[in-house]
Amino acid sequence: MHTQWTRMMVAPIALAVGLGACSSREAAAPGERAGLRPEPGPAAAAPPAATREPLVDADDFVFQLSEGHGAMPGDQLAIDAYGRVRWSSPQPDAAGVRRLHQIDWVAPPAEVRRLREALARARFFEIPPEHRDPGVSDGTQLFMRVRAGGRVWRVSCDNAFPPAVEAIRAAVAALTTPERRRGFASAAPTRPDDDLGELTRALPP
Repeated sequence: MHTQWTRMMVAPIALAVGLGACSSREAAAPGERAGLRPEPGPAAAAPPAATREPLVDADDFVFQLSEGHGAMPGDQLAIDAYGRVRWSSPQPDAAGVRRLHQIDWVAPPAEVRRLREALARARFFEIPPEHRDPGVSDGTQLFMRVRAGGRVWRVSCDNAFPPAVEAIRAAVAALTTPERRRGFASAAPTRPDDDLGELTRALPP
């Protein structure tokens, strides 16, 4: 009888101890039950680095384009990740002399995104840096420079424009609309050696 009574008392105690252990384990952070740090679930996991595209996502993004014809000053445009745009373009004055004038504005995020996606589709960092048609004198010269994700790349075209560069030029043309170009009528002249200000000072020479 004494042995049976002891068994009846021990069983509830063992059950209580087991439940208490479960409760303490449940109260601990997930993963700590086995002495391990918890692993984030799918919703908390950061996107893999391979899925990030600096040309689209990097906060240090700056794009610069210069285009001209021979010795004549040409258009210069710079835009950063926040949509700040500085555009200078030669405009005739009252005497017919072409001088650079400058306009600034902030582009909508959707326009900035389209330009950056065009750079990514063109694989800008993989475009060879030099393109030249030796059979053409003067003509059109174009220079592009981009910083994104701490990386800087330059592309120079002298009368030779590969498809990737043409695709980027088309994306820039969507920013430099005729309506915005009309802003040069009231813009002040700028110096030909202007470096487009704070936007391009962040770019190494």
